[in-house]
Amino acid sequence: MIRLPHVAVESSESREGVSPGMRLPHVASNSAKTRVKRASGDVPFASSAERIHEGKRLKIEEIITLINSQCFDFSTANTWLQGPLHSDVIHWSPPPENTVKFNFDARNSQAHQSAWLGVIIRNNEGKIMGACRRFSPRITLPFAAEAQAAVHAMVFVLDLGFKEVIIEGDSRSVVSRLSSTDPDFSEIGAFIWDARRRSEAFSTRAFRFTPRNSNRAAHQLAAGDGMGSNDSFWIEEAPSLRQITEQVDEDRRWIGPPRGDFLRFFEV
Repeated sequence: MIRLPHVAVESSESREGVSPGMRLPHVASNSAKTRVKRASGDVPFASSAERIHEGKRLKIEEIITLINSQCFDFSTANTWLQGPLHSDVIHWSPPPENTVKFNFDARNSQAHQSAWLGVIIRNNEGKIMGACRRFSPRITLPFAAEAQAAVHAMVFVLDLGFKEVIIEGDSRSVVSRLSSTDPDFSEIGAFIWDARRRSEAFSTRAFRFTPRNSNRAAHQLAAGDGMGSNDSFWIEEAPSLRQITEQVDEDRRWIGPPRGDFLRFFEV
């Protein structure tokens, strides 16, 4: 609630039916005198506030300007105290119908020159169609681990028979290289070439970058805390790790209900 001091009103228009010196209903103020911060270019507001405290009459236009200024100050202060009202967090999004999305990630260990690779395949309802966690030796670069994860993901998805896919990872460099048709002469060029060649077996494919917070399920699978040291595969079931199942359930909560299920609420 915005509090205004005792204000007198004088309209610049016709005063027919309006008694001289008509006043707005009195609104109590939090302080005996409102503090006015004078700024360059803000002379009308400052002078209006001073005239209010001196008991002088104001025109309707001046009162509206004063109220708008105080509303703006209140909104600015409220935003500064509470922070932004909207979150910029991006959540996992489902693929179109009859298409699967597989997310890949890698956990690289430079000390052991190896990496664990995680892949999760989900349909348009967010249900897991397959998942795998594999160990990859002789990996020294994080980008190489991500590119190797993309290769293993494509092999796994093709083995399951999926042909319409969205390939999603949280390494912008690797995803941009996969989606490019230019020759890649970098240190991970061999992995990129292999992944591109395998992706040609899909009837439709799309490469997409996604931030880490919408790729958490694949990241947690690659981390695999407490999952042992053996390669693991799952078909139409969730990996046996509580953090992953909870993350998949959390991702599904951001998906709207299927149209058929939604319309059933309106059936007579």
